[in-house]
Amino acid sequence: MYAYHELIYDLIRLDVFQKEMSFFSVGTSELGQNIFCIKAGEGDKNVLAVSGHHSLETMLSEFLMEYLFRSKEDWFSGVTLYAIPLLNPDGAEIVAG
Repeated sequence: MYAYHELIYDLIRLDVFQKEMSFFSVGTSELGQNIFCIKAGEGDKNVLAVSGHHSLETMLSEFLMEYLFRSKEDWFSGVTLYAIPLLNPDGAEIVAG
């Protein structure tokens, strides 16, 4: 089960290994956990990918992070991807609990 602590670990790995990507908080959950967004690319077209809406649906969150880890810089040619891999960190933590 992909939960908040796995996301934090992955964000640190992305920051270290994927220089063309950055992340930032877009807000906080009800329990005060940051909701993170990852930015990849610098293109004119903006794309938003959001996963982790529901507490039991964390597989897509893990897939989205794996996609970012395996991506090549030219995948984002002409595009800026904004990815929110875990929109509901509280629900993910409760289920993983």
